[in-house]
Amino acid sequence: MSKYVSIAELRDLSGKGHRTVVKALSTLTPKVKGMAKYYDSAEALSLIFSPKTDSQELCLTAERARLASAQASKVELDLEHRSGRLVDADEVLSEFSGAITAFRARILAVPVKAAPRILSIDDGDPVAIQQTIRKLIHEALDEFSKYPDVGKSGGGEQGNASAGTTTGVDGKSVVRPISAAKPRSKRGTGKVGDKPG
Repeated sequence: MSKYVSIAELRDLSGKGHRTVVKALSTLTPKVKGMAKYYDSAEALSLIFSPKTDSQELCLTAERARLASAQASKVELDLEHRSGRLVDADEVLSEFSGAITAFRARILAVPVKAAPRILSIDDGDPVAIQQTIRKLIHEALDEFSKYPDVGKSGGGEQGNASAGTTTGVDGKSVVRPISAAKPRSKRGTGKVGDKPG
């Protein structure tokens, strides 16, 4: 005759945790008395102590491999970031926005700078006008090409300004100082109607 026991008694008999016992008993139908559930002790203990199936073991192995891979990827990304080969997206966006803004300003200034120069050209020589406009456009492109490389600002851990080297429009090497990265400022937390005093 089988003895019926509760989950708490099965935990005590097996030495396993509550979740392990409940999971092992999921296929058994309990005998219900009021609110309590009782299980056949022989069947329940055999399920609790039954060896894991191959699929469960494979899942555990696959999960461990996935975890190890994720940890290795995290370490690699951290090393890339520390060495300066990987930069934050916010820093890239800031540098790129600055370069585009400066270039836009120079291009929009071309007509303003070109007009007086073109008026001063004798006899409205088309070649001279082209050269004047081309020179102003090349100045804007040259400034854009001098813009510092993203991620090289800050001079490492010391925060010193360093210099970025690039090639200008004419193929010559150009050096421009790169400013140190600025820390982000936090937004105010005051109420909408508050004004600084």
